[in-house]
Amino acid sequence: MIDEKKLFTEIANSLTQKELKDYILKYCRNEKSQIITFLNYFENKINIDLKSKYVFLIDLTLEGIINSRSRFLIDPKKCTKGLKPIFNLLKEKQSSYVQKPYDAFLVSTYILERFSPLYEYFYTVRKFDIAERLLFNCVEIIESIYYCKDVPYEFKDEIFKFILEFVQESYFSDNKYYMDSKVDIYLLKVLCKNSQKDKIDLIDEAINKKLEVKTLDETKRKIIENIRGKLFE
Repeated sequence: MIDEKKLFTEIANSLTQKELKDYILKYCRNEKSQIITFLNYFENKINIDLKSKYVFLIDLTLEGIINSRSRFLIDPKKCTKGLKPIFNLLKEKQSSYVQKPYDAFLVSTYILERFSPLYEYFYTVRKFDIAERLLFNCVEIIESIYYCKDVPYEFKDEIFKFILEFVQESYFSDNKYYMDSKVDIYLLKVLCKNSQKDKIDLIDEAINKKLEVKTLDETKRKIIENIRGKLFE
């Protein structure tokens, strides 16, 4: 019996540069999913400014899971495979955040900003777990950068401001689909962990604003109150 993976590797290793280039241009250029995978894999060769590059790649990947013909915005059949390039991008940024913290921060924050308002659409098509995992990966990277000893204080201050503003976004409090999400709570924990004295009042103010929301789920309310209690220990 022929091993197709072994055969694939053998042929791939035998290709000339011209043969490989001809194949890519002929068979990959007109296939959306192939283009997305290709561009994400070779993102280091995209010669535009960092933010524009990551915005382009993330938006392009998001387009791959959008279903304009359905009543659901997110296509559940394309969701898992379609988001793989973004998970791979996050994995790469997680492994290189010490050397390139700004790159990792740009990618993570844009994914949070871009995907969080779409959370309910993932929930509707029962892809809540994928969306939650994607957002938590971003939070973990941001936490790693924030507590990295080699990251300049000025940059940490920028991260602090981002988190503070992000956790107060209205969709975390006013949208029923976010009742099961703990992304905002995790971010609050990041701020409260080893928090500096000059930032405690700002964190406390953010927590109070969340607690003032009447529609806040009781379970989340208790968790947030517990976080606030530890802030002043």
